[in-house]
Amino acid sequence: MIFPSLRLALHNAYLVKCMAQEKQLTLAWDTYAEDFDGEMVGADDQINGPLHNAWIDDNQWSPDRNTPPAIKRGALFPYVNSVEVYRCPNDEKKQDTYRPSNHLGYPAKVDWQGPEGINIYLHNTRQIHNPSGTMLFVEEDSWCPVGWDGWTLDPRQDSTISYNWIDDVGLYHLPGREGMNVSYSDGHVEFWVWEDSRTYARTPTKDPPNGNVAFQSHPGSLDIERVYYAWWGIQKK
Repeated sequence: MIFPSLRLALHNAYLVKCMAQEKQLTLAWDTYAEDFDGEMVGADDQINGPLHNAWIDDNQWSPDRNTPPAIKRGALFPYVNSVEVYRCPNDEKKQDTYRPSNHLGYPAKVDWQGPEGINIYLHNTRQIHNPSGTMLFVEEDSWCPVGWDGWTLDPRQDSTISYNWIDDVGLYHLPGREGMNVSYSDGHVEFWVWEDSRTYARTPTKDPPNGNVAFQSHPGSLDIERVYYAWWGIQKK
């Protein structure tokens, strides 16, 4: 009887540590923006990409991807100075667990707009109209050893929820805690409990249809709705 209790206690301790690490990354993200007059660190993972300020250098072309050197080359690392902060203690597959929302800092310069006239990609913190409701870092699970760019849902650039997952959410706090840690651009972190069993019962996609993303459809999912509104930083109608 004592071993399950110890295991649960250890698991909860890891959850708390994971939240603290995500908060540390979020505060580093905010400090970077302060140093660059509000410009966000790049939400992509290619340091030689369009803006040369990727938060991490961990894409499929990096020869040492999923390693400490790849993390250290990222533009955010000088504000963190610890490789361990990038990985949830329950993540046994990857060196980096967390991904920033590519709504905030993705290097593409496009004018696509979503609900309430919000641009799909923001590049300066002054563009964030609801910091306490705009998600920043999430825990990501991936079919491969590394992530791909920032984390995104399927926003479709309008007010219609498509109910598709593009990138898999992390499932590092199972069993017993069916949810994931989410940080916001104002610096606070929350633990989200999943309400739809399809979210945590699924298996991360091993062979995505287009080669690098999941595209799993969960029609009517309350979890996808929650992520949708937090991704855009808007209130649910």
